[in-house]
Amino acid sequence: MGQDQSSAVNYSDSNCAFCRITNGTDPDGAATEILCQDEELVCFRDIEPAAPHHYLVVPRRHIKDVTQLSAEHAPLVVRMANMGLTALRANHFNDVNESRLGFHVPPSISVPHMHLHVLAPRSLLYPDALQRCLTPCDAFLTVEHLLRRLSPKDVLWPPDNALSLNP
Repeated sequence: MGQDQSSAVNYSDSNCAFCRITNGTDPDGAATEILCQDEELVCFRDIEPAAPHHYLVVPRRHIKDVTQLSAEHAPLVVRMANMGLTALRANHFNDVNESRLGFHVPPSISVPHMHLHVLAPRSLLYPDALQRCLTPCDAFLTVEHLLRRLSPKDVLWPPDNALSLNP
């Protein structure tokens, strides 16, 4: 992690489907259900869901994948996770222990724009997703696992003031 970021981080890439979704220029964007967004992140439903609740949290800034991250990106990862939890709550899912938040690692990515998968409930993951998203491996990193890689001395997830899904 932490490779040369000059070629990996751009504000936007017109060839990237997720950049087009986040900046509102995707011709198929009407089919994309935006769940929440702010100036930095956008959360929307996955078009090929692996669970009843399957959302993607994407930074507006184009970052190719998690291998491009360094310790300075740890707060971004936490903000992405918090937005995913907020989207779950807004969609009436309140059991954080039944959720799975993580990132696919190359070559196991379908869109070369870093995105957090928010999956729930874990117990109802579709069969093809069970191995890809639940089995511990280097191809799918949970938020905590990624933060340990980025900043092993200072794991920020879950923080003491972590967003609780219980109202």
